[in-house]
Amino acid sequence: MTYETNIENELAAKLQQLSDKVVPPEELKTEVFKTIDRIRHISEIADLFTAKFMQCEIKLLTGGDVDHEDIA
Repeated sequence: MTYETNIENELAAKLQQLSDKVVPPEELKTEVFKTIDRIRHISEIADLFTAKFMQCEIKLLTGGDVDHEDIA
């Protein structure tokens, strides 16, 4: 289970724990999940420019071929 999935599950559990009488505004729920999506996209971009970039650079510098499967 990924970190993002854990966060989504935790937030879903918190929202379900709210009383039936207390309904959070739909705008709030929408904004929370938009924020989670933004964080997920930022982490994917950070991964692309750090780990995957370094993997490609190492392969190129060592004379190896860069396979798309290796860095996907």
